[in-house]
Amino acid sequence: MSANNHSESNGTWGETFARTLAFLLPCVVHASAAAGQSITPRARIVEELRLSAVSEDFPEVHRVNVGPAGQIAIPLAADLQLRIYDARGKRLSNVGRQGGGPGEFLAIGALGWVHDTIWVADPMQFRTTFVGPDHRILRSERFPNGKISGVPFGGEIETFAPLAILENGSLFGQVRWVPRNDRGAAGEPQHAFGVRNRDGTIRTVLRIPAGRSAPWSIATFACCTFSVPFVPRPLYAVSANGQLLGELTVPLPTQQEGTYRVTVVRVTGDTLFSKVLPYRGEPIPQRARDSALAVVGPVPGHLLNVPPDLPERIREEARSRMPSWSAPLETVLLGLDGTVWIGFRPDRERRRYLILSDRGEPTGELSVARAMRVRQATASLIWVTETDSDGLSDVVRYRVVGLSQSTARP
Repeated sequence: MSANNHSESNGTWGETFARTLAFLLPCVVHASAAAGQSITPRARIVEELRLSAVSEDFPEVHRVNVGPAGQIAIPLAADLQLRIYDARGKRLSNVGRQGGGPGEFLAIGALGWVHDTIWVADPMQFRTTFVGPDHRILRSERFPNGKISGVPFGGEIETFAPLAILENGSLFGQVRWVPRNDRGAAGEPQHAFGVRNRDGTIRTVLRIPAGRSAPWSIATFACCTFSVPFVPRPLYAVSANGQLLGELTVPLPTQQEGTYRVTVVRVTGDTLFSKVLPYRGEPIPQRARDSALAVVGPVPGHLLNVPPDLPERIREEARSRMPSWSAPLETVLLGLDGTVWIGFRPDRERRRYLILSDRGEPTGELSVARAMRVRQATASLIWVTETDSDGLSDVVRYRVVGLSQSTARP
């Protein structure tokens, strides 16, 4: 991830049917392995709370943040506004609007709580806004700079985007910097997740592949780098309290049966668990491969002083490295209780989530309607968006029944 980040219901029969289907659909786990297939516990969901797109005037909703007392904060990217509700669904406040003044946003990035104060990062204005318990704007702070620790000859910090505020006042975030050699020459920009201490030093927790080091990149001496289509990229997730970072990686698919790795690390840098799990790949149609290859490489005439055969050479390189199989992994989410939710690309009707305990053990798989996406979760509750064909989203809280909760932290 880049960890930065970025619906009104009309009550039609089709939407009612979709909701009923989501409610009744059993949740079956298919954790296939090389030696066979195992089945984890079934689960089902029961609706507890619904914030209707009609009554709340929601456009499409992409994120749902849950506070320490069950508060629900919903950032609306289209309106550049934050809607805040209590745990029972009562609207408490609307915060923000588009603009550059106090309490205004050009983008809504990461957000969270420090005790009873909400903080909201604006990656376009490079600042964090703090909202008090009365939902009034307290102050705004510019994104901090810093110095990468442990880098020989130093490096110039280009950005540090906060993703969480830790209990001791340190910041966890995504950092981009330019390393330099012993002669002061700049190298290729580097990306990482790291902790910025109060003295300004930034300790890297996990490097993010980028540029020439990324397996999906084609680097050329002439200009820049280009992406190889369908090569899987890592997925990342940060826990709400900023204490944990999740990474999902997939080796280049070479056959239909493949594996992926889920790793969860603490911000201290030590690994909580690293688990390898199986998946069944999907064939990439030749038509899709040809279409993707057609747009790889520089557009003729848009770059100067490059060999005329460069676009074709880049496409040949991409063709030789592009997989024939696609890993159907879509997202990874760290729940409020340490559970890990792995989302798979949906089929025509359903969307699946594999749930791991805080120790990395599978506890169940949730199968929901295609229009539903889990945005926050515990082993017993999920907060989802249900988006209709008009792009309008209800926000719904469901109780989860049937998962093994013995290994999840309270």
